[in-house]
Amino acid sequence: MSEKKIENTELTNIEGEVAQDIDEQAKLAAASEHVEEKIPEIKYRAVFDSPHFFEGKEYKELDLSGVRNLTTRDAEALDTTMQLIKHSPGGNKFYDTTYMKHLAVRATGMPIEFFNSMSMKNFEQVKGRLLIYFLFE
Repeated sequence: MSEKKIENTELTNIEGEVAQDIDEQAKLAAASEHVEEKIPEIKYRAVFDSPHFFEGKEYKELDLSGVRNLTTRDAEALDTTMQLIKHSPGGNKFYDTTYMKHLAVRATGMPIEFFNSMSMKNFEQVKGRLLIYFLFE
């Protein structure tokens, strides 16, 4: 009888440990889902080194997630824009500031003046995020 009691106690301990492991795994899974939700927010956000002021509003960052919704029509429109302003991106267009500025306009819906008045350092943040999206994802 005492052997059965020991077996039951051991079984109860093991069940408790398994329940704790399952609980910990559930917490980790929930935490990783929360992290995965945050990644796109960060991935498509250009964070500025210094605030950018435009039309009386201060911008410390810029959401570029609209880039995911661009289509081939947008690409054609960008090519047409480059032709109209008589600009020919040399080499890789994704390294060309003028091309990337017009791409950012399409991705954000902000007017070109927003980017024309932006510091070079802040625009490099925008350009870098777009570059990562198109060349490294």
